[in-house]
Amino acid sequence: STAGVVPACRTLDCVTFFSATADEASQLLALVARADPQDSYSRRNPQWNSRQAFGRPSAGFRFGVPQTLNFLGCRASEALFAQAVQRLTALGGVPGAIDFAPFLAAARLLYDGPWVAERYAVAGPLIEQQPDAVLPVIRDVLAKAPAIDATATFKAMYQLQGYKAQCDAILDTLDCVLTPTFPRPVTLDELAAEPIARNADLGYYTNFMNLLDYAAVSVPC
Repeated sequence: STAGVVPACRTLDCVTFFSATADEASQLLALVARADPQDSYSRRNPQWNSRQAFGRPSAGFRFGVPQTLNFLGCRASEALFAQAVQRLTALGGVPGAIDFAPFLAAARLLYDGPWVAERYAVAGPLIEQQPDAVLPVIRDVLAKAPAIDATATFKAMYQLQGYKAQCDAILDTLDCVLTPTFPRPVTLDELAAEPIARNADLGYYTNFMNLLDYAAVSVPC
């Protein structure tokens, strides 16, 4: 449930858990993964948070790795991800290369598509009435929102459904997909200098998650 949370994109929003271990996150999910009558977008968990995909696997499993990986020139990130692939393989996983293009195409819709207008539905009145109360970068991101019409929105929804069909077909052949959390770390100075570009970098491997209705676990290296 997102009851009590200030919305960003209400149709996409979900609450993130920060926990010390995956087991703690699983316990938290077991407590809260249920329909909430206060949230009209809340829904029942069809898996009931069952543990068939949690813990050390009793048999082998297949995991996908993007055919083309982008680390933005960071050799350390590249080496750490190679180690992560080795660790999953040591646990009995069998890696397989996947076409990551439809995932990336879906990710681009988050800020290049009509979901920017959905953000404006929340922040728009504040921007119009008190523009100085909103960070300049947020005003820049949302500036194109008023020009997005219903036709463009439906076209983007059709695109997204097509990408989801492709991505679901890829996932149907696997138990999970392993990607970096982001291509490389970004400093605060870099973020301040180019906030939109650097945020796009940080979301390279994750911006498709909410749009495609997927879940992810991010583990520190």
